[in-house]
Amino acid sequence: MSKKGRAVVYLLTFFGVLTSAVMLCVFLLFRVAQIEVTGDQVYSASDILKICGYETGDNLVFLPTKEQEEQLERELPYIEKAEVRKRLPGTLEISVTAAKVGACIESGGSWLYLSENGKLLE
Repeated sequence: MSKKGRAVVYLLTFFGVLTSAVMLCVFLLFRVAQIEVTGDQVYSASDILKICGYETGDNLVFLPTKEQEEQLERELPYIEKAEVRKRLPGTLEISVTAAKVGACIESGGSWLYLSENGKLLE
């Protein structure tokens, strides 16, 4: 085999091994081993995880985060901001900021509670 042919074989072998290593890391090594809920404890960690749908053993690399952040803020009124962070090799952190009551409005004999940013709490 010519010198150029051997170089091509070596290069293809190198990229094959590199691709295999990356696939191994992505699919086998980066699994969720621990889920942490931090920040204001308005809701229990189990309530937050139930809405997110995260479980240990999920692939950390391919977990969606933006949709779960928006869903937490939408479905749990006393969460003003939710942020999901992936910490390699196997930790998923859900950071929660509680909404603070900014105004109370009487409406039809009952009270409406609004956050400082105008989100309806109760």
